[in-house]
Amino acid sequence: MNVKSDIAAFKGKVKSAVQMWANDMVDGLFESPVRRRNIKRILENWLDFQDERINKWLDAVVLVGLDKDGNINADLIIEEAAALFREFDYHTSVWGCDIDISGGKAVLSLPDNMASYLLFGSKSGFSFTEKDIIKLKDYLV
Repeated sequence: MNVKSDIAAFKGKVKSAVQMWANDMVDGLFESPVRRRNIKRILENWLDFQDERINKWLDAVVLVGLDKDGNINADLIIEEAAALFREFDYHTSVWGCDIDISGGKAVLSLPDNMASYLLFGSKSGFSFTEKDIIKLKDYLV
């Protein structure tokens, strides 16, 4: 058993799972195929751009679900991430979007401008909850 290669493989699975999970969320939010395609492309590019940061975060997260034999328990990691998300309290503004996370819910409020309307249509924001995080288990097969 090579723990480093197992961790590397796990990180790849998590990144793929997050991409599929996000794509399915986008499909559920938007009817326009053009908007779905563009938002999925933005998400994919953003994840690629943040790859180094995501890898560092996953290195730390894996420690939560690693047992003494080097086995990774993905269910435990996701359950713990959801539990921490419930306790998380964070508020910021990025690119004109307000992000509020508290009590197991994240809300992204979009600015009221032409760029936002072109990308997202009449949507004023998005949200997801700890239940959405737990759905990641379905993608880590």
